[in-house]
Amino acid sequence: MSNNAKKEITVLLKKLKDGDKSTQNEIIKTLYHELRGFAGSILSKENQTITFQAKKKGRNLIVSDEK
Repeated sequence: MSNNAKKEITVLLKKLKDGDKSTQNEIIKTLYHELRGFAGSILSKENQTITFQAKKKGRNLIVSDEK
């Protein structure tokens, strides 16, 4: 998490603790943005040639790496 986001979350959490419930949406937006960036960074390092395909068989969901 970036230092700017950490500071922003800290300020927003303090406001929320002090009773400002309007900060809840800002906290969620900021965390979502940071987590999405973190996930994107991880996924960009993954092997791009592997694909997964979900197949439904009866009541079970089977996940395979077939192309």
